Amino acid sequence: AKHRSSEILRRSIYTFLEKNNVDDYDRTQKIVLSPKNISYFQQVISDAKETYRKKIVKNIKRDIVKTPEWSVPSSIDYTGKYVEGDYKKSIMIPAFVKSDSRLELEFMDYIDDVSHNVKWWFKNGVNDKKYFAITYIKSTDQLPHSFYVDFIIYTKDGMVYLIDTKEGQTAEDAHDKANALQKYIKNKSNDKLVGGIVTRTRNGWLINNNREYHYNREDLSEWQTLNFD
Repeated sequence: AKHRSSEILRRSIYTFLEKNNVDDYDRTQKIVLSPKNISYFQQVISDAKETYRKKIVKNIKRDIVKTPEWSVPSSIDYTGKYVEGDYKKSIMIPAFVKSDSRLELEFMDYIDDVSHNVKWWFKNGVNDKKYFAITYIKSTDQLPHSFYVDFIIYTKDGMVYLIDTKEGQTAEDAHDKANALQKYIKNKSNDKLVGGIVTRTRNGWLINNNREYHYNREDLSEWQTLNFD
C-alpha cells in the first residue's frame, strides 16, 4: 500500500546513501531529486518490487480480482530499460520498448510496417492491474497465475487479436497459458476476438490457436500462417 510503503522506501534510499558515505542531507536531496537519476531509482524500485513478489507474494493466498471491462491505459511510466521507438501504429504515443527483447521488436516491426490491416497495437505490460491479463492454473504448482499476453492488436475490420510471442524453450513451456487463452476466447463467444501463441520461422510468423496447444520445433504443421489482412 502506498501510504505504508512510501516512508519505508524513503528510509531505504537514505540508508543506502548513508552507507555509501553520502551522509550530508543537502547532498542526499540533490541526488534523490536530480532528473538525471530518475531512471536509476525507477529501475531499482521496479527490481525491489519484483524481488518482493517472488519471495513474499507467491507464498500468500491468491485472491482473484476480476475486472469487468478492460481498456488501454491512458498513460504508462517507463524505467530506464525502455527506449523510444519509431512506430506509426502504436496506440501509446510515443512508444517505449525494451531494446533487449529481440523477438518482440521483430514482431512490432512486422505489425507496424508489413500488415496494412492493423489499425493500432498495444504492447502489454506485466504485474499491474492496468495491464490486460487472464487467469490460468499452472500445472507445476496447481495455483492460479496471471497471464499477460504480449500484444493486443486491433484491425481495420474490427478484429481484436490477443497475441503472445514465444520461441524455443518459452514456446515449449507455453502449454498452460496457451490453453487458458483459447478457453478465455471461447467463453467470450465473440467472433471478433481471436488470438494465440505466435512464433517466427524462416517462412514468416506462425500462430497456434488450437484448443489444445502443442509445440514441436521440428514439426509445426499444426500452426497456421499469421495474417491480419
